[in-house]
Amino acid sequence: MDGFIADYLGEKLTTLRRSVAVLSGSSALFTYRGASLHAESFFEKAGASVYALGSGVAIYIFWHMAFKVVPRLKTPVEKALGLAVVMLGCLMIIPLSSALNTAGIAGEDALETHAQRTIAGYEEIVGDRYDQGRLIESIIPDLKLEAARLRASAKAELEKGVYTGRPGPGAVEETLNGMALRLDGLREEIEAHLAKSKTLAQSASGELDVMRKIVTADKPLTIRTRDLGKRADSLRTMLTEMSSMGLAESSQRLLEALPREVERQAKFSANPKTAKSQEKALERLQEDVARTTEIIGKFVAKITAMPTASIPALERLSPVAAVIMYARDYISYWAGGIALDMAPLAILLFLMLALAAKSEADLKQATLTRLPQLGTRFG
Repeated sequence: MDGFIADYLGEKLTTLRRSVAVLSGSSALFTYRGASLHAESFFEKAGASVYALGSGVAIYIFWHMAFKVVPRLKTPVEKALGLAVVMLGCLMIIPLSSALNTAGIAGEDALETHAQRTIAGYEEIVGDRYDQGRLIESIIPDLKLEAARLRASAKAELEKGVYTGRPGPGAVEETLNGMALRLDGLREEIEAHLAKSKTLAQSASGELDVMRKIVTADKPLTIRTRDLGKRADSLRTMLTEMSSMGLAESSQRLLEALPREVERQAKFSANPKTAKSQEKALERLQEDVARTTEIIGKFVAKITAMPTASIPALERLSPVAAVIMYARDYISYWAGGIALDMAPLAILLFLMLALAAKSEADLKQATLTRLPQLGTRFG
């Protein structure tokens, strides 16, 4: 250590300067890689090269000046100010270079991690959307039974007049058949949506498989990112179409409005007595249908009240943003990226401690002891 101190005091810093130059050059290389991961055109790559070269030179000059000035400061105030300037420079170097170093080392892997986790999120949403869509399937048997009951009641009214006491076609029989048709239409709409959802779920699974292959494909990162974005847009469209929320809401409205279909009936018999019996029969029918549809409607209301997960877009991250977002997975790489720029700080601090531990007489003696050796080496 005395020899190093003597060399430093005699400004024989060739080894130190070479070490700082190697570290700065290594940092510039990884800075370029981190800045150019998404570069496609010549000017983008040229810009990344200039930025990396400039940052490497700036870091070298910073540490060169720090070594020349800070360890030679004498008073505690001077040393504190010198270290404050060094620390401020280090804080600037981390976003300037260290983050890009880490991106250059692990950025591509971090972007693949981001893509894989986004795909896993899409896969979960596909499952949730499909399962949620299947919930409405459970009302199909109820719709069938209610439609069949209404048709049976219409037939009984037509043949026996069970509601009005007078067999034959009329307002009651027509209303019963009309409501049965409305329920059949709703059931068919739900069945068609379920069939479509099943097909979409299969297509979505296929898109997810393709997206996984794109992530691991042997292609440039920019091409893979672009392909993933297109697939993600297609998948989001499928997931939107798979949603049963709109169908559940329309089903709820239809079930709530079904009893009021009775009120729209204006085709009564010309016979006042028969018309009166038809009105009373329709009132009874309205109450009967309201009780039945209320039970089905409550279940549909639970479906519409369920929270629906939003469909996130495939967020295009920069390599730096990716290594920041998944920093826990790349702690060792962050340590390496920062160490390339901050290693001279450790040497600087050790040098300051070594100089502080020496008296002025010790420093002069170390210098005088070193002079003959230096003269022999360079003579």
